[in-house]
Amino acid sequence: MDMLATKTTWLAIALFFITVVATKISRWKSNIHHLSTRPLPPVVNVLALLPSLFKKGFGVTINDLYTRYGSVFTINLLGPKITLLVGPDVSAHFFQGLESEISFGNFAEVTVPIFGQEVLYGVDAATRSEQVNLMLDILKPSKLRSLVDPIFQEVEAYFAKWGQDGIVDLKHELEQVLMFISSRCLLGYEVREMMLKEVYSLFHELENGLNFFSYLFPYFPTLTNRRRNKAHIRLKEIFTTTIRSRRSSSRVEEDALQRLMDSKYKDGRSITEGEISGMVMALIFAGKHPSSSTSIWTGAFMLSNTKFLIAAMEEQKHILSKYKNQIGYDALLEMDTLHRCIKEAIRMHTPAQMLARKAHKKFKVQTKEGKEYDIPGGHNVVIPTAFNNKLAHVYNDPHVYDPNRFGPGREEDKVGGEYSFTTFGGGRHVCPGMALAYLQIKVIWSHLLRNFELKLISPFPDADLRKMGQEPKGKVDLSKLGQEPKGKVMDDDPDLPGFFTSPSRRPPQDELGEEESDSPEGFVGDEEEDDGLPSESDLAAELDGLDTGFLESLEEEDEEDEEEDGGGETEAGMDGESGWDSEWDDGMEEDEEEKWSKELDGFTPPGVGYGSITEETLERMRKEKLSKAERKRRAREAKQAEAREDSAVVCARCHSLRNYGHVKNDRADNLIPDFDFDRFISSRLMKRSAGTPVIVMVVDCADFDGSFPKRAAKSLFRALEGRGNSKLSETPRLVLVGTKVDLLPWEQMGVRLEKWVRGRAKAFGAPKLDAVYLVSVHKDLSVRNLISYVKDLAGPRSNVWVIGAQNAGKSTLINAFAKKQGVKITRLTEAAVPGTTLGILRMTGVLPAKAKMYDTPGLLHPYIMSMRLNTEERKMVEIRKELRPRTFRVKAGQSVHIGGLTRLDVLEASVQTIYVTVWASANISLHLGKTENAEELRAKHVGIRLQPPVAAERATELGQWTERRIDVSGVSWDVNSTDIAVSGLGWYSLGLKGNATVAVHTFDGIDVTQRDAMILHRAKFLERPGFLLPIAIANAIGEETRKKNERLNAQQQSDDDDYDDDDLSDDESAE
Repeated sequence: MDMLATKTTWLAIALFFITVVATKISRWKSNIHHLSTRPLPPVVNVLALLPSLFKKGFGVTINDLYTRYGSVFTINLLGPKITLLVGPDVSAHFFQGLESEISFGNFAEVTVPIFGQEVLYGVDAATRSEQVNLMLDILKPSKLRSLVDPIFQEVEAYFAKWGQDGIVDLKHELEQVLMFISSRCLLGYEVREMMLKEVYSLFHELENGLNFFSYLFPYFPTLTNRRRNKAHIRLKEIFTTTIRSRRSSSRVEEDALQRLMDSKYKDGRSITEGEISGMVMALIFAGKHPSSSTSIWTGAFMLSNTKFLIAAMEEQKHILSKYKNQIGYDALLEMDTLHRCIKEAIRMHTPAQMLARKAHKKFKVQTKEGKEYDIPGGHNVVIPTAFNNKLAHVYNDPHVYDPNRFGPGREEDKVGGEYSFTTFGGGRHVCPGMALAYLQIKVIWSHLLRNFELKLISPFPDADLRKMGQEPKGKVDLSKLGQEPKGKVMDDDPDLPGFFTSPSRRPPQDELGEEESDSPEGFVGDEEEDDGLPSESDLAAELDGLDTGFLESLEEEDEEDEEEDGGGETEAGMDGESGWDSEWDDGMEEDEEEKWSKELDGFTPPGVGYGSITEETLERMRKEKLSKAERKRRAREAKQAEAREDSAVVCARCHSLRNYGHVKNDRADNLIPDFDFDRFISSRLMKRSAGTPVIVMVVDCADFDGSFPKRAAKSLFRALEGRGNSKLSETPRLVLVGTKVDLLPWEQMGVRLEKWVRGRAKAFGAPKLDAVYLVSVHKDLSVRNLISYVKDLAGPRSNVWVIGAQNAGKSTLINAFAKKQGVKITRLTEAAVPGTTLGILRMTGVLPAKAKMYDTPGLLHPYIMSMRLNTEERKMVEIRKELRPRTFRVKAGQSVHIGGLTRLDVLEASVQTIYVTVWASANISLHLGKTENAEELRAKHVGIRLQPPVAAERATELGQWTERRIDVSGVSWDVNSTDIAVSGLGWYSLGLKGNATVAVHTFDGIDVTQRDAMILHRAKFLERPGFLLPIAIANAIGEETRKKNERLNAQQQSDDDDYDDDDLSDDESAE
């Protein structure tokens, strides 16, 4: 049995061996058969090509080889062989082959020093595959929908700086705005807010490292490669610091950096800091690098081809009309004309002139003529993308810019099959950043086409052949002229097809209908005051009677609204009276004809039969052509005549506030009781009404915590909760409006400011807000957007209640509403005085149909500093210009004074240094000194060098000096970690990496709040210890010192004269 088993085993082994050998022989014969029947591509020696390359260039040389050898040929580089595949018919395996069959090979080595050895082509294939999947997930088109608004916000904010007219370098501008977009969507707010300029410069060095020489010799120590390496190291440090900061503080953001931080490999291993940094760099290349050159070429080609420029502009009007001026992801997808203009620019100047792979196994290609070739394993395979994009058998007139070639009926990019257009790759190797690139470029040029008249003034740029991508060489200069406000959401009239103005666009100073002055002249001058004061009981009784009457009138109006059907009121007024009129300054006239011609640009003007227009009307309009100056003069005279005919009567109190900036009698004003919010508004919100009530809560961005109506908000929120079970259409809508945003460095804060505002409102107990708008009437920022949104919410019958603290800017905002709607109402009194508005004021006509808007008295906040100050002191603390940071390096045992109103002591700290930034009016003096001398210094200098208060005795009148201790912590010295706000004055921002205990000294009853940092950055230069005095205070002290010295000198001179007289008398007596 054993012998039989042994023989059987050997027989099986022999049969197996014979089978294997036979199989090998069969396969070898098969290969020999194929090798003998399918030739290799024709081979050209590189030495034979050198004269042509030097004389004609790469493109012409490739064309000569294509003409001679056809779609497939090999260039022998004295050993290594490069096979070129020209045309879509031979490209299938290049894009569809497996990684084991054809891969990037050594061609991807150039990316290793750029992105790092821990990612992509610096790691094994399995790890690379997982990393690519993580990046693809971030760049999926489905994820891009949420990026549309952030991209629009970055684009609008950036081009807001352009102003009206001038000359710009399009290349520089588009590179910068794309860096802003990439940082916003990918890098995180820390980099976006604090280090963007440095990151932009570093990425520029990385991009310079992507050239032909580095492609062949990625590690050769050229100057460009050394700069590339230093940039990579610094970028890695920045991203690593950001990652560690987030992880140590448990802070979570919504960006690509955070998604990578939260991701893991399939085996459960976390992604390292170096891997995250490398993938973020790769993502920015995917989103920015192709977009940069393509967006520039798109602009250059469109501005050089009027036909397609006009078509793209007309498309913008059509799309916005269709989507009711709301640009979103779907609207961008329908911008087919703009998409074709971009795609044609890519075809003409592709971001990648060639695509290269390494063949690991032999594969077959077949040309359009039917010839077959074998590409041996080991060959380097190249697709000349730039040349393929200009093949005559694929594209008609390939060297002519014609976006219509991709339109319906032609679709030339599909003529040669699936791989006719491979600028972004194809198949398994399609570029992950393609969708993001198209999205960014569409948003940019959609905005520019609607907001500026652009003209290419430099010669059409040549391609920089030194770069891997065909970037424009040199500057691309444009002349720009700002058009009538056109943008994303809204125009003067939302019922007209139009656009919204960019937030940067500064209107003329007189456009908003308000007197603006940064000098104190508007506050000087007093009228004679009446010594006779009304008694407190008489005044209270009179006001109570007014309140009762107003409540009754409101009830009657509600009943009338419920009974009546019909159109809106045709005349705008207040409380139904038509005697109200606008008192806008004479300098505010606008060329109405010019305005309407711009608004209706591209639309047919009204003709005969439209309204009361007749042939005679049109003939008269055609004949009467006036100069712009004459039209303005006539409009001014007409407005002055109308004002004389129907002028409004203004009370003495309003007259004094408007012209002198203070009330006529402080003592009488102090007798006015606080506005009863519960009685007038909250109780009415609980009742069923014809429309959905809209509450516009106005907050001063420069004093958010002090101006947020906390007491009224609690009552309002209770009312909203009480109606929470009702129908959605009946639930009051809440809109939070942050005014005076121009007083903050908002351009550096980006959307983080809106996020911060929502967080603070939530901290105060606000329910879910319907919207948050950050506006500036002074600079016309987002006012039109707010008007459009409020009108949509109000509908035809709702009431809009504008509420807020005293001096938060409610009346100013409503005046701007009325002005932009062209409504004739008396301008509401505006002044930097708490309690300017005394009663509820109703405006009709500002909103459509029967909807009404109510301006309510400012809510009294006794805990804010400005309530205790007199007129002169209030002028000093009032913030009129954009806040500028003043930063001190502070140690434990030092104090920072803000005038004589508050002081911050650093009692103890776990770190040696804390950066304290003061955000307050520049008219307030500051001081940094030792805590042990703080009280003595305050007692000595308050009212003199420490102002306000303006006098030493005023310090005791303001209240008792109290202390509050606060524990603070931070994770970085580079950014501010926390704020300590003093309501009605300003705030301290603290930046530290550790823990500390501080004490805040101010007057009893003044609200002191600790919160997350509102503004992350600090001043570029640090202030020195000692006094930091405003010019006015320094001059006043200097003048006082000079007068004092003059008096001393005069006294000394007088004493000397007396002494001389005494000596003379003594001498005479002696004689």
